[in-house]
Amino acid sequence: MAEADLAAQLGLDVLGIHRRPVVQRLTKLQLLAPGRRRGGSIGALPIAAGDLLLLRGPPERVRALADGGLLLVLSGVDAEPLRRRKALLAAAIFLGALGVGTAGLLPLAVAGLAGLLAMIFTGCVDARRALRVDWRVVLLVGSMLALGLAMEESGAGRLVGERLAAAGALGGPHGVLLALVVLTIVLSAPMSNQAAALVMLPVAIAAAHRLGVDPRPFAIGVTLAGSCSFVTPLEPASMLVYGAGRYRFSDFVRVGTPLTLGIVALLTLAVPLVWPFAR
Repeated sequence: MAEADLAAQLGLDVLGIHRRPVVQRLTKLQLLAPGRRRGGSIGALPIAAGDLLLLRGPPERVRALADGGLLLVLSGVDAEPLRRRKALLAAAIFLGALGVGTAGLLPLAVAGLAGLLAMIFTGCVDARRALRVDWRVVLLVGSMLALGLAMEESGAGRLVGERLAAAGALGGPHGVLLALVVLTIVLSAPMSNQAAALVMLPVAIAAAHRLGVDPRPFAIGVTLAGSCSFVTPLEPASMLVYGAGRYRFSDFVRVGTPLTLGIVALLTLAVPLVWPFAR
C-alpha cells in the first residue's frame, strides 16, 4: 500500500481495506464496499486482486479514478461537505442582493451578479462550481423568451384568449374564470409569468364587462394563475432546479399535473368567494 502511494499519485486517502477470504480472478481493484476492519498500519498491507478500499478525496479525483479504468468504483461519489460556517454569511448576501434588487436601487440582474461575486470572494461557493453552466438550460430559456415575445408582439396570445373566453362564456362567470385560469397557466410556460398575466388581463376585463360582472375575480384569478405552471419545466422558476436537480421532463408532468389541476379547481371556486362576481 505504501508503494502504491495513492495519496500522492491520485490525491486520495486510503481510510480502510477489506480482504475477502477467497479472492476471485479480477483484472481491476474494487473500491468502496463494506467490509471487516483491519488493525495496524494500512501502508504496511500489500494490495491484492479483489481488495476493497475505502477512499476519501475530492469528488473530481474519484471520478477521474473511475474514468481511468485502473480501479473499479462500486459506490457513488458523495456530495461535497456543506460549508456550514458560511451559512449565515451566504444568507445575508442573498437577502441583501434580493433587497437591493426589489427596492429598485439596482437592476435585479446587476444585484444578482453582485451577490454572486460576493459569494465567490467570501468563499461561500467555489468559483469553479459557480462558473459551471448548463447550456441546455440557457438555450431553452432564451428560446422560451423569444417565443413569448413573438406571441405578445403578434397578438397571438390575446387572440387565443378572446376565443377561449368566448367559449367559456357558455358556462357563465365560473366557466369564463376557469377558461382564463387554464389559458394563463398554459401561456405562462412559453412566456414569462408577467407577460402571460399582461396578455390575459385585458381579455379578463373585457370578458367581465361582456358578462356584466365585477372584473376583480377575473383579474385576481389571472394574476394568481400566472405563477401556477407546474406541468412542464419551461416556467422560469422551474428551470432553476431542472438542470441542477437532474430532473426529467416526465417528473414535472407526473407531479405537476395533479398539482395544477388542484390549483385550477381551487382558483375557480375560491376566488369568487373572496371577490364575488356581483357588483
